[in-house]
Amino acid sequence: LLHLADCVERTGPLWTTWAFPMEQFCSQLQCAVTGHLNPYPGIDRHILQLCQWDILKLKY
Repeated sequence: LLHLADCVERTGPLWTTWAFPMEQFCSQLQCAVTGHLNPYPGIDRHILQLCQWDILKLKY
């Protein structure tokens, strides 16, 4: 959370710069929800796959 102050100083108010990335992230998480009774395993799996793809992109 400490990086937020620097980010606000660089880019301006959060409501002008943060809305689109946050909406995009929430829509990605919404697609990851596979079960309505317990949505967390699907979200965990989705975030894990995103991290694995990032590692593969860096490695190769």
